[in-house]
Amino acid sequence: MNHRVALLAIPLLGLAAAHAAAPPVAVREVDDYVFGNYRGQFVSPPSADGNPKHAVIVEWADKSWRLVFAHEASYCPVIELPGGSGACFQFFEGNDGWAELFNQFGRQEKNSSVKVIDSTPRRVHLQWTYFGVNQSTGERAYQATEDFYCLANELILRKQSYTSLLPKRHEGYAREPIELIGLCPVGKLWKDVLQTDAKTGERHALAALDPFSQNRYDVYWKPREGTLWEATPRRTGADWKTIDEAPGVVLALPLKAGVPFCAFGTASRYDAKTTRLKEHSFKDTGGVGWVSMSWDHWPIGWLNSQAHPVDAASLAKYPNHFSPAGMDLFALPNETVARGEYWSLLGVAGDNLEAARQATRQWLELGGKNVMDPAKVEALPSIDQWTTGLAERAKYPADWWKPAPAEGAPAWEILPQAAGPGEVILSKRNDLGLLSNFAATPFTFHGKRYASLEGLWQSMLYPEEKDDPRARFPGLTWKYTRDEVAQMTAFDAKHAGDLAKDNMKKMGIDWVTFEGRRMPYKPKEPGEHYRLIVEATREKVRQNPEVQMVLLSTGALTLKPDHHQEPDAPAAWRYYDILTQIRSEFQAPIKPD
Repeated sequence: MNHRVALLAIPLLGLAAAHAAAPPVAVREVDDYVFGNYRGQFVSPPSADGNPKHAVIVEWADKSWRLVFAHEASYCPVIELPGGSGACFQFFEGNDGWAELFNQFGRQEKNSSVKVIDSTPRRVHLQWTYFGVNQSTGERAYQATEDFYCLANELILRKQSYTSLLPKRHEGYAREPIELIGLCPVGKLWKDVLQTDAKTGERHALAALDPFSQNRYDVYWKPREGTLWEATPRRTGADWKTIDEAPGVVLALPLKAGVPFCAFGTASRYDAKTTRLKEHSFKDTGGVGWVSMSWDHWPIGWLNSQAHPVDAASLAKYPNHFSPAGMDLFALPNETVARGEYWSLLGVAGDNLEAARQATRQWLELGGKNVMDPAKVEALPSIDQWTTGLAERAKYPADWWKPAPAEGAPAWEILPQAAGPGEVILSKRNDLGLLSNFAATPFTFHGKRYASLEGLWQSMLYPEEKDDPRARFPGLTWKYTRDEVAQMTAFDAKHAGDLAKDNMKKMGIDWVTFEGRRMPYKPKEPGEHYRLIVEATREKVRQNPEVQMVLLSTGALTLKPDHHQEPDAPAAWRYYDILTQIRSEFQAPIKPD
């Protein structure tokens, strides 16, 4: 290990102050880590060489779960939850199981190691390097590198890639990068750590969600009497093929102590067209059919083996694991997979998995390189924020956030589902569209009738009278009169405004007029134009009871635009901020004289 983080002894009386000063995320190294209450010896082989109790641990200030890279577990990262249960999402496992890490050679430091690349209070970057090795000979088949960006918002961004060391052999490649593995402490099985349905006695073994729709697939296991770990499976929800073909997926393990999840999609380079999801309780999904089968050879290396089913004797001594689902890239040639770089998002959710769904959708919709940019991902809301935000949403009409298909949507539009926690998009797709400047919400302003706020806005670009310099400028054509534009709505008014802007450009002017007064159209600081728009918006709300009702119904939500705006748009352009101000005015109680 090239990087060591000092462990400081904190006096008892200083614990509160130390906790208060703890950074959002931090990393430390220890030499006494043991998973799952294991109390036996570590004999090498098969246990890890050097110090099998060595571990690199990432912790978040206000979370009871942590990310652990333990030497004895071949440094395969584990999300460890209170009580000793946990989850991992495995690694690039070799073709046909010829090479992997869950064996004597894979536990050796020379074949698997972790280093801290960077550590700040807001982000910890670790890099895990490992070699897929054959369990019998230790021969190396490929070298993989995985980067983990542990972020202050309690999300973990993961990058996976590898290089073949046996490029002319099928065994020199790997096409199974992710497997959902549940971990149990000594003496406990899946039936003890998974969430239990009090009525049926079933355990919730898997939840798979499409982040871009409401599609969801769930698997439940009911323990079989007279057996140690066997179960009868049941599934509900969408067809598995629907989940498999979605442009993104959330695979979640519903443990009692928390719900670890792994998410990925086409935007993160796990293309849905070539990524096969497989659920291991029902073989028609492409899975193995393990159901609740449990093994105990890992994460404690007590056997030089890559598989050992739990029996009564080993259950009393060793932790164990089970696997409800996984994925592969078998649809791609070996060489194509080896050239790829793949990204996923890890975290822990509560009982409301909609928070993980929303977080995943928002991450994948960053698009392009932003999906792989730790700074962009760090700026996203946390799972806790999403959980609170979704609880708040329950107070409002669900249609306000109803996902709209991205395919076919106009380039200018911000879709309803883009809203973050505590936010709502003022979408024209629902009744919030009444708040848009485009809406046909007639009102009288300074004694003149306007069909919409957009009509007023764009009419100010047009000449007011014959002596107006805009009317007398040579070579210009004004397709509409100012009065005609005032009676327009929506895109008709905007189109008229675009024609007027072309004329303004030809004239070299940056001003508009109202009642004969010139004012800058796009001032750096809010001025007269802004004050007019605020006043007119207030009148629109006051004179249209249905608009006022919709505005007040948004409560304390943060109002967001439904179209992309230019950077540093003038204050008058930020209609959502103006509406927020007016909402506060109407919400304020009337004080008696």
